[in-house]
Amino acid sequence: MNEPDVFIEEISGNCPVQGTGTIDYYGFYFRARGAYWSVEVYHGEKEPWEYGEDYGSWPDAGWMPLEEAQQFIIKAAKKFHNRPELSYVKKLEAALREIACNGSDDCAAAICRLALEGKDETV
Repeated sequence: MNEPDVFIEEISGNCPVQGTGTIDYYGFYFRARGAYWSVEVYHGEKEPWEYGEDYGSWPDAGWMPLEEAQQFIIKAAKKFHNRPELSYVKKLEAALREIACNGSDDCAAAICRLALEGKDETV
């Protein structure tokens, strides 16, 4: 499968370690505190998509090295990008990329997002 588009704007702090950026053009928030880390992706639904894991024991997650936090963000991004409910979106993006966008990922993703939002401007 193809890789997610991940842009990490910032990772910083301790207790909690926090990060922000985008995953597949949707905003995300990373937080590691206590004995748990999580990533929330704000993808236009009522509730954000969330993934997280236990991390050591209290307060290990809050002192996580920033490089490790980055790897956890990438891990969550891959899970978000490849979630089963998006298989039809992936097929639509691939078709649009071939037909309308001459292989451009940005163009296909934008058209697909507009189409899924029900906007007529995509035609």
